[in-house]
Amino acid sequence: MKSIKFDNGIMYHADCMEVLPKLQDSSCMIAITSPPYNLGSFLLEKQSKIKRFNNWYSDNMDVNQYERTQKLLLKQLSRVCKSSIFYNHRIQYQWHSRFNHVRKKSNISHPYDWINEFKVWCVIIWNRMMRGMPSPNRFNNQYELIYQINKPVFFDNKILKLSNIWNIAPTTNKIHPCSFPPELVNNCIHSSSKEKQTIIDPYMGSGTTAIQAIKTNRYFVGIEKDKQYFELCCDRISDEERQYTLF
Repeated sequence: MKSIKFDNGIMYHADCMEVLPKLQDSSCMIAITSPPYNLGSFLLEKQSKIKRFNNWYSDNMDVNQYERTQKLLLKQLSRVCKSSIFYNHRIQYQWHSRFNHVRKKSNISHPYDWINEFKVWCVIIWNRMMRGMPSPNRFNNQYELIYQINKPVFFDNKILKLSNIWNIAPTTNKIHPCSFPPELVNNCIHSSSKEKQTIIDPYMGSGTTAIQAIKTNRYFVGIEKDKQYFELCCDRISDEERQYTLF
């Protein structure tokens, strides 16, 4: 495990399940994260011609093992965070042959299959605004869900005045194929945390959660096991802190 400290937080290069058990209880205010969706080799086959997926990480875990891992993740985050966990995920249709040995009767895997063991305060519908990969044989799925797990100890929606439907187009950049839109992260930060509090993202990806934490005068804890994306996060955080210091 490798860690790099910054003025506004810390980045860990490790598996999140190696780091989280070592963090103190209630050491962070909220979590904002989107785990790998366990799309597996099917995604790699389908997207082999799209350049931004050329360096995509392995995402092919046994479905039952994946669900167990996500339960452990949410249990640890519930311990580490004083307040809510904003957990982005989506449903998965199980018609492909890779699901033959674990297929559910409904032919669908829903995040609530493992989230139902936790206290869900709110479900947010992320409307992706007609962005995404078209499907030739199914209506194009244009939404994902963000589960606000655990009751917030602080909540202020007076300025943002948000409903539970967020119309936000996904980011389109070359640095990471599934990076969070800054607006989505900001909605979570501003509504459920105060300045100088700490935001954690155990799947930091391209570093958007850390960048927005810095921009909004918060601290961050980031974890990323992929070496390429860890280094990307650290470079972006360093650049942002230099700009932040100038102003």
